[in-house]
Amino acid sequence: MLRRTGERTIAAQRSVGLAIEGPAADEGPRGLYADPGLPDRIFRGVARGGGGLVLAVMLLVGGFLLYRAWQALDRAGWSFLTTAAWEPDAGRFGIAAVIVGTVLIALVAIVVAVPLAVCGALYISEYAPPGMRGTLISVVDLMAAVPSVVYGLWGLFFFEGAVLPTARWIATYLGWFPPLGVIGADPRDPLATETVYTSSTLIAGIVVALMVAPIICSVMREVLHRRRPVSARAPTRSAPPAGG
Repeated sequence: MLRRTGERTIAAQRSVGLAIEGPAADEGPRGLYADPGLPDRIFRGVARGGGGLVLAVMLLVGGFLLYRAWQALDRAGWSFLTTAAWEPDAGRFGIAAVIVGTVLIALVAIVVAVPLAVCGALYISEYAPPGMRGTLISVVDLMAAVPSVVYGLWGLFFFEGAVLPTARWIATYLGWFPPLGVIGADPRDPLATETVYTSSTLIAGIVVALMVAPIICSVMREVLHRRRPVSARAPTRSAPPAGG
């Protein structure tokens, strides 16, 4: 009697287990779903609409500029790259007069900004004290987010006047090197004023370098941080202590 009762109990347990496991195995993993609610749906729609509106405005601006520029380039032809004069009313205009200065300013900016940014990223990532590292990262990221027009105004109203005597001395004795010279300045003219040297390639290049150096430093710091092994990275403040 006891043997038969035990066999019936085991058979019942097996049948119940198969009944429970069978449908669950067929259904697979269940996905979680939560109703976001009306406020979240409204916010999502407004965010998507704002993003789409920004992209639409950018496309319209780009299309307008391309349309108007195409008319000018179609009239000027390839001479647009070789003409130094800028006389749109007479039909003679080109970028040859400014493209050389643009290239020289970019060259000076790269020479100044890249070593400064790489050294700053190495110091923040490898040598800065842990208590100071977070502050330095925040300062660099904040400088990278500053609009370029702010750097331009700073260079125009503050940096230009402070470095003007130095720019004049460099242009006088090292002006034979194009990035350090000033177009239209004659060091031998005793009546020449310092305002001539405001168009110095060196001043403009340093301002552009200060503009792009925080961005390069931020990117380099992130690259150096990611290439280090996880075990060598400094723990964050939010990480719980070991054994806690």
